[in-house]
Amino acid sequence: MCFFFVYVLLALSACHKEILPPVPLVDAPVSKLNILWQKPLVPDTSNHTTSPQCFIDGGIIYSVDFTSPTATVQMRNGVNGDQRWIFDNFLYPIDAFIEFGTVMPLHNQLAIHYWHRDYCVDVQSGQRIWASDISGTAQGSGPLGATIGDYLYTPHYTGQKPKSTSESLARHHYSGGGWDTLVTFTAAGDNYHPNLKMPTLWINPQGDSVLIIRNYEAYSAPPSPPNGRLKRMGIYAFNLRTRTFDWQREDFDVDGIATAGDVLIEGNHLYINTTSKLHCVDLFTGQTIWKKQFNEAILSTTLVMHQNIVVVQNNQRGMWGIDKDSGAEVWYQPETDGNVDELAYFDGVVYCTSTGYGRLYAVRAADGKLIWAEQSPNRGNPRTADASFSYSTVVVDPERRVLYVGDHYYMMCIKVPE
Repeated sequence: MCFFFVYVLLALSACHKEILPPVPLVDAPVSKLNILWQKPLVPDTSNHTTSPQCFIDGGIIYSVDFTSPTATVQMRNGVNGDQRWIFDNFLYPIDAFIEFGTVMPLHNQLAIHYWHRDYCVDVQSGQRIWASDISGTAQGSGPLGATIGDYLYTPHYTGQKPKSTSESLARHHYSGGGWDTLVTFTAAGDNYHPNLKMPTLWINPQGDSVLIIRNYEAYSAPPSPPNGRLKRMGIYAFNLRTRTFDWQREDFDVDGIATAGDVLIEGNHLYINTTSKLHCVDLFTGQTIWKKQFNEAILSTTLVMHQNIVVVQNNQRGMWGIDKDSGAEVWYQPETDGNVDELAYFDGVVYCTSTGYGRLYAVRAADGKLIWAEQSPNRGNPRTADASFSYSTVVVDPERRVLYVGDHYYMMCIKVPE
């Protein structure tokens, strides 16, 4: 049990960037944010970590806290902010939420993934439909899941993290039933141990559904290398129709990556960021088309696309626009600081928050112009003087042209400028 908690802490440190020093607490200036509504995360309006997760059925879904016993999933009406429901019907009190990507739309329902346990929740009522716990089956699961179509995908491992003896990609249908194991990766001696990242779907020209799977293998036995850790990442194209690999890249990146961000698929090209490189890969063959080297780490951010530009954020400070066909730098914006994993894109603008300075950023994707960098207006209130957008993601409702973001005290609905 102690090892499990240590691994949770390691996962947390891997998921989030090094935090920048916070800015001094001062009265917030007049805000440029057009806040349509804000609602307290908890009845007493005390400080809690929150992360908007998704917009579904006219409502915003968000998690409150990363630790129990106060961790919940909540849903509010997207228009007026009225509370629809609060979900806390967990199998074990320890269940909580580590980061964005643990609460996801699943068909017309909601999936909640927390390590070894998964839940399917009715969006209308917030009632639990089914739950799955694999911790008693000589298996475990990783911290993140993914939903694609009618299925929830999670990694199932044997052995003990971080030195898993095997790791499988499994999926569970939204209607219930059991787990279907698609493919299994095994440890390579005592050097490399499988560690699956969640898949991304590519529909090939023949209409086949192909899962792009990443296996980040790490944690060698000491004393070689000196820090006791080898690292490499493989990428695999798994065809769901044939249940075979269309291609495999076992040693896609072998130069000491720490982790890998989410991938982006545009047409028949795969864009993926590793420690300090952005790669463009041909999805027919798995071969690298171009590779862009950065002087800074870019591994923890998601990627978004604007026309012919791939946008990527530095772990600490700075955002780039990269030509999707050549890998050439189109623009650089130096003012954004380390963000919380997720870049949100809407109508030509990239939105993100920062861990250290707690700002909400809007950057024009065509040329990198900083539109605004705003603190929460609640910092001007003595009772909420430490309000911050840190650790909040940004979720967009494109129909109403609004953003949802949290500042540790409130969930907010912010109007996007016309």
